[in-house]
Amino acid sequence: MAKKNDPKTALESVKLLINKGKHEQALEVLHKNREALEEDPVFHNAVGVCLAALREHDAAVKAFLESIKKNPLDPMPYTGIGNSLAKNLQFTEAEKYFQLSLVVDENYHDAIVGLGVAAFQRSDYAACEQHFQRALKSRPNAPTVLTNLANSYAAQGRHAEAIPLLERTLRLDPQNAQAHLNLGLMQLGMGQFETGWNHYEYRFHEDNFIQQKFKDLPRWKGPKGEAANVLVWAEQGVGDEIMFASMFSQLSQCTETFVIECDPRLKPLFEGAFPKLNFMAKANYASVTGIQYQISIASLAQLLRTSREAFSQTPAGFLKPTARAL
Repeated sequence: MAKKNDPKTALESVKLLINKGKHEQALEVLHKNREALEEDPVFHNAVGVCLAALREHDAAVKAFLESIKKNPLDPMPYTGIGNSLAKNLQFTEAEKYFQLSLVVDENYHDAIVGLGVAAFQRSDYAACEQHFQRALKSRPNAPTVLTNLANSYAAQGRHAEAIPLLERTLRLDPQNAQAHLNLGLMQLGMGQFETGWNHYEYRFHEDNFIQQKFKDLPRWKGPKGEAANVLVWAEQGVGDEIMFASMFSQLSQCTETFVIECDPRLKPLFEGAFPKLNFMAKANYASVTGIQYQISIASLAQLLRTSREAFSQTPAGFLKPTARAL
């Protein structure tokens, strides 16, 4: 760790930590060396980058503003503010800062990408694609830009153009969660269920998605005729829980015992429709013991809905409310 009052060593240490994704540790180094680095705009930029990575976007904006005060001719903090505003869904304000960044440097790559993202949010796909194509001229293999351009095509139903871009992204960056997720959603929409669900599993690595839970338990890999207790945990909204409940009748036929987490409002309905399964309201984790395996509710589809024919196993009217549920 960098010694206090050793600015050069401190900033080098911070850069290495940021590149490794260790933003909390980088912030610790920055705070310990604040007195020595306070007048350096690079210090404030680094603070902003770390705070943004930790999703503390309001604080990140303040740090980038401090950097601009020290050096108004650096395009980076303007873009940093734009990105944080965009994360807070303030796209109109974000665009203003991306434009300011381009006033300082008309070819600043990240600002051009930011304008593309903002244009996408207002459904101006022509402008969106213009910005992303411009960004690709300077960095033709930038995974983020390729993925965003694919998103623009997909939003217009231009899947034949979107899919090759996502596949190219994954060749360049095999763990790119957004590319996997978007490719998975497109494949599911086209009935390519086996590969689609596999890509969809990367949703847990997406910044805006729920974090994976119960990771200390091994994942259930499907029916094995084993007398085991399996926790099926909820991950999305009420509508999604109802949709994925179409697979519960198959779980009822398994040897395993299932405990299924659900919205409290759905618990009476599910209990009446699937008496062989056990249901618990969300957040009652302390009441669950003796569990051997876990799986998220949407991930059941990766095991039970890998073909069009598999969907025919869902009985018509699979949710029939009992008097207790009404």
